[in-house]
Amino acid sequence: MANPFRALMSWYYKRCRRIDIQTLWPACCREAEMDATKAKLAFAYYAFHDPAWMILGAEEIYRRIDALVPVSRERVRGSFCVVRRDD
Repeated sequence: MANPFRALMSWYYKRCRRIDIQTLWPACCREAEMDATKAKLAFAYYAFHDPAWMILGAEEIYRRIDALVPVSRERVRGSFCVVRRDD
């Protein structure tokens, strides 16, 4: 039987990462003025200092940050950044 605390923490960290992508990634894009490289660097700085991200390991963090894609403001209402979902 799996450890209930571990299952709860896994759910919580996954939820935190989803919220980060929904809120922090658009803010990084806005502040970087649509420069994807700068936005990804800002997001990576945060991710590599956050336990919810660090539990994934460096390679997975890099993979997920690489999947973040800025798009035009007209295509996404209220924000101009989205993430490709592959999980």
